[in-house]
Amino acid sequence: SILSLYISQTTWTIYIFKKNKYRFYLYRRCVYEYNEKIYNKDELDRFIQNVNNNIPDFMRVVCFTVEGDMIITDIKFNNENNFKVCFDYTRDEYSSPEDRIYRYGKYTEFGEEKTEDGIYYYLDKPEDENLHKVYIAGYENDTEIINKKDSVK
Repeated sequence: SILSLYISQTTWTIYIFKKNKYRFYLYRRCVYEYNEKIYNKDELDRFIQNVNNNIPDFMRVVCFTVEGDMIITDIKFNNENNFKVCFDYTRDEYSSPEDRIYRYGKYTEFGEEKTEDGIYYYLDKPEDENLHKVYIAGYENDTEIINKKDSVK
């Protein structure tokens, strides 16, 4: 797959060319991880700050499989360690058909893991015993960070 990025003064647009053409916008409250780059990291920082200050918030994380298929994770922080999550695996063409679904969960712990290689954020302590700890965002030390406000002239 080919990724191209167009930056204008109003929005970023990412085009992914495969069998289907995806077009979406880098918009507020959305973090994109692709090809050793993280776009809108400032939105991730804002979300973390609001969680730490117990301010309800929402964030979308878009990442890509090694084949280039989009995985979308929507996270809603209500307050007091109350997180609702929707995992959208419907665009993962290389997974089995029964795995191309939406998964929902409620979690009560948000955490950060720092390693020698980078920083990773996760949700843990799910209310449903069939769920487990999930990593929702992260980046390695050498990841290129691109914030919209820094790139637009």
